[in-house]
Amino acid sequence: MKEIYEPKFVEKLFDKMLGIYTEAFGNSKNAFQIFKRDNFEVEYINYFYGCATGIKGRKIK
Repeated sequence: MKEIYEPKFVEKLFDKMLGIYTEAFGNSKNAFQIFKRDNFEVEYINYFYGCATGIKGRKIK
């Protein structure tokens, strides 16, 4: 069965989206502050002992 996406395509898409995210938010701590509002439940996460960070959450109805 043929893959839907070629690996190079996915890699280019990821690089592009990472660049857009970085330009818009700077880093995940800034994005966390933006989404930390009344209608969002958000958590700041450290990965690899703080070498990488991220956020996860959901919109509260």
